[in-house]
Amino acid sequence: MDNLLSEVRELKGKLEEAFPPYVAALARVYQAPVEFDRRCWASYVDSLILKLKGDYEKYQVARNKADLLSKFMTAAADIALIAAKKEPMPFPTAPEISISIASEGKIEPVVDDGTAPPVGVILLTFEEFQEVALKLRQMVMEGTVVPKGEEEIPRLIHGLALKRG
Repeated sequence: MDNLLSEVRELKGKLEEAFPPYVAALARVYQAPVEFDRRCWASYVDSLILKLKGDYEKYQVARNKADLLSKFMTAAADIALIAAKKEPMPFPTAPEISISIASEGKIEPVVDDGTAPPVGVILLTFEEFQEVALKLRQMVMEGTVVPKGEEEIPRLIHGLALKRG
């Protein structure tokens, strides 16, 4: 009987030692779906940044081609003007490419011609857009923002860009 009591006490001690790690493991299992959702939305933000970076770079290449052609054409016109003893034309400046973020959620690269954007549209450089999107990603990972669907992510980016100034 004494042997049984000592074994029960020993078993109780082992259970008391194992209980805190067991509870901690259960808490991690309970948090797994929440963590999965956070990582899923963070990955969606990352993929949006990468997609937009590719589109932005295509716009940059097209802008650079157009800029080069316009400089060649201006140089050709300048040769004719100089031959006619007239003032040469200045080289045109290349337009900037910006990221347009509309309040309804449309995000795309646009040629920034210097005019004011339409109401509800924010223009950012790609670097500024990336900074705002990464801030949203951080907020999602911290759990301070929980998107309900893919269509909400661009609107959240728009809202953060507005708060940015």
